[in-house]
Amino acid sequence: MFDFFKQELAALSQTEQAGQLTLWFGDETAFHQNPHAVKAWQAKDSPLALPAKRGSVINVLGFVRSNNAGVFYEYEGAMDSETFTGLTQDFVDQLPADQKHIILLDKASVHYNKGFLDRARQWRRRNVFIQFLPSYSAELNLIEQVWRHCKHFWISVKAWLAKEELKQSVRRILADFGKTYKIDFKTRELYLTNKFTGLY
Repeated sequence: MFDFFKQELAALSQTEQAGQLTLWFGDETAFHQNPHAVKAWQAKDSPLALPAKRGSVINVLGFVRSNNAGVFYEYEGAMDSETFTGLTQDFVDQLPADQKHIILLDKASVHYNKGFLDRARQWRRRNVFIQFLPSYSAELNLIEQVWRHCKHFWISVKAWLAKEELKQSVRRILADFGKTYKIDFKTRELYLTNKFTGLY
């Protein structure tokens, strides 16, 4: 099933490059102050520690394309089906109805349920179609690379130490995604048009 969907995505990507549709990858994530398992060099005489802290600082739902276009929504609390459906409806309303759009999602319960599927059937009249990825295939969802780059590369270590600084950093990065912050999704290489400023 994984190989089949990989081939399907390759075919859809070619169709998108021909200008016949837009292909969006959607998912949500939480940014919290629990340290992420990332290796880094630091000065031996001044080690930097990130203490673990419970609770999300900022929750984000996003939709991205391979050309680094992105639409992001901040939301409070845990994601539920009603919130996801409402935010996705807002996203769908922004898509031009004279072009075909495909939104790829995983089968998380907030995505794959009767209420959302009923709404998805209505979106077909707007030329918007939902495609679900197979289980355990996160690597097929391009937005997972966006979340990974945010958490492991683009947010400075210092920003993780304070809630408000982390929140503002996430907002700044997502607002500038596609301009300062880019990913080459073919090579999975990140690009920063600004110089890397180090840990701080």
